[in-house]
Amino acid sequence: MKKITWFVVALIIIIGGIWAYQSKSNSTPIKIGVITALTGSGAGVYGEPLKNSINLALNEIDSKHVKYEVRFEDYQLDTKQALPAYLKLKSEGVKIFIIDGSPALSVLAPEVRKDGFLSFNSSSFIPAYKDGNPLTCRIAITADNYAPAYSDLLLNTLHKTKVVALIPNYEPGVAILTAFKEEFEKRGGQVVFESLYSKDGNDFRTEIQKIKSYNADAIIAVNYFTSAPTMFKQMKELGLTTQLITDDWTVGNAAVTDKTLLDGAYLVGYSFSTINPKTDKEKEFIQKFKNAYSTDPSVMAVQGYDLMNILNTAVQGTSSQDPATLAAYLTTKINNYQGVGGSITLNSDCEAKREVTVRKVDAGQLVDIR
Repeated sequence: MKKITWFVVALIIIIGGIWAYQSKSNSTPIKIGVITALTGSGAGVYGEPLKNSINLALNEIDSKHVKYEVRFEDYQLDTKQALPAYLKLKSEGVKIFIIDGSPALSVLAPEVRKDGFLSFNSSSFIPAYKDGNPLTCRIAITADNYAPAYSDLLLNTLHKTKVVALIPNYEPGVAILTAFKEEFEKRGGQVVFESLYSKDGNDFRTEIQKIKSYNADAIIAVNYFTSAPTMFKQMKELGLTTQLITDDWTVGNAAVTDKTLLDGAYLVGYSFSTINPKTDKEKEFIQKFKNAYSTDPSVMAVQGYDLMNILNTAVQGTSSQDPATLAAYLTTKINNYQGVGGSITLNSDCEAKREVTVRKVDAGQLVDIR
């Protein structure tokens, strides 16, 4: 009888301990700090789609065993505001960060490494983030991916060797231009003129007139801001007929509501497209996003959604919120992850392996080239 009694007591203690652990686990949320542009020229392109997609993913995640507390901080794509935003979240006990935009990453990546925290990025191009440290993760196509894709398209498909560039004067644009110029000229091409415009500017006539004088074979022009429609309208108004090469961020820019402004342009980037979705997963996500926010999702929205789901996969797979533990899972277990934006594999540096797709804009629609 005593044996049975002690067994029952022990069983009650064990069950009580498990219940207490699960109760504590359920009641202690995992804090995630998101540093992005919620106001300013980059808000509509970067911050708003990222915030909406993270919230959409969180609404779908089964929160029986894991609860998240996501805190958003605005830095307006201003390098000077990035560190204060990070320090504020750090003081609130945040150790897991989603940091959007190269202006913030260039400042905060060293801080993340020093503090032993985890930083996950969805969109930045900058090569410097590839640092050999698994605590600084990224699922984006980078400048190192864009450069050979642009060069292959120009030299091998279009047979264009003389190029001009119209690029925003901030780190993502400069990173792409630098990587492209090195790769293109190494292969025998020539960048004859490059114009770096202000991301807050809204008049491109002077740059366009100067570009016309070079009689180049092609122009690489990207614009991730609300000024994008103005840029492409002014190109048409001033009679710039040079072959336009751009990227999916520009074509997918929510400010460019009339895609026929870009007719005839070639673009490189992610496999995902709201204009011409192929997979059921893409179509389902587009509909869910439209139902929630009454607008089509951009590439930024897809990246944010996939990133949050990958991060949740790591949390669920490790039952941990320790940055090093999560980084170890991400770099060893995220292999051929099938996100809305395509297959994602993270290497030992927590950098994504992604396919680059080439398309052409034809009557406002996207046609796959390769």
